Amino acid sequence: MSEETKKEKYEGHGNNWKAFIEDFDGKFGEMLVRAANNKDCKYLKNKERLDVGDFLGIVNDGPPLSTLVLCHIEEENSQVYSYYPFIQMDNPLDVEISKIDEWENGGEAVIWGSVNGVSVSFFDTLYFLNKDKYKIGETYQFNIVGLAHSFSKRIENLEFVAEEGPMKGEKFYTANMTSFVPNHGYGGEFSYMSPFESFSGTIEALGSKFYQYPFYLKNLEDGIAFSFPLFIRDKILGEYKPELNDPIAGTGWLQGYLVDSLKD
Repeated sequence: MSEETKKEKYEGHGNNWKAFIEDFDGKFGEMLVRAANNKDCKYLKNKERLDVGDFLGIVNDGPPLSTLVLCHIEEENSQVYSYYPFIQMDNPLDVEISKIDEWENGGEAVIWGSVNGVSVSFFDTLYFLNKDKYKIGETYQFNIVGLAHSFSKRIENLEFVAEEGPMKGEKFYTANMTSFVPNHGYGGEFSYMSPFESFSGTIEALGSKFYQYPFYLKNLEDGIAFSFPLFIRDKILGEYKPELNDPIAGTGWLQGYLVDSLKD
């Protein structure tokens, strides 16, 4: 990887923390210390005895809405490499991997691939645990979930009547359109559109209330191409109270982990 490519690639979780917890900047140190001292935390590692160069994941809170501290074992200390939101939820999807964008620390990565022919990219929350299992071109089952950066009613919807051609006189509109568009500049992030049906529930976690929205992408052939639960923090939703068939638009972060990673 060239130095220029390294500088251009964004590796961080700032937007995701802001979507996950209130005043994260002021609470980062407190949360990290609490996580490291939590006797009820869950340790994720590849072997019983860790050696220098190995990774250790410390999972706190939840499930389903959790946090994960990624540590790297070094000669004298355990170095904190990263800290990010970690959502534990069963939503298995078959993903054919086309590219793995490993981050500079070697323990995090964005997976690129396809689900039922739809292009997706997502942050692999347990990459440090499973990185040696993946092969480009192979298909694996991942539990895929989303975290909303924004969620609001789409004010402007395209409506027009065809003036020429075989559909002349037909009215076209986008209010009921669903779409999912990966952000190629920031792997794992996406924009979406969907007509609102209902929230499937709420969860209290980390001092906030989260709404769970069952997002799906329509497929003309068989109804739905793929779907995943999208979590929206109450402050992201604000005063907006969506009504049936409201045209929704927003952005979010997709994350996932290999199915059965947590079975032990």
